[in-house]
Amino acid sequence: MADDIKYLELPVGQTVDFFVLHKLDSVTIMGCEASGKTAAYVHGSMTKEMDKYCKSTTEKSYVPRYSELCFAKFEGRL
Repeated sequence: MADDIKYLELPVGQTVDFFVLHKLDSVTIMGCEASGKTAAYVHGSMTKEMDKYCKSTTEKSYVPRYSELCFAKFEGRL
């Protein structure tokens, strides 16, 4: 999964409207164009799909493999 990530360098001296999805380490961030389809999907239908999936599963625990995406239920507010 981590090998599927496409890396690019942001242009120096230019302003880019960038939406940060995740900070991988001190110099590597994951994100997308803020006004693009990916940002809209992440905060739109993807969030709803993840919530639906988490509410539908009956499993109490799961141990993901290395680099595998994992969802977790939680109660309360952030």
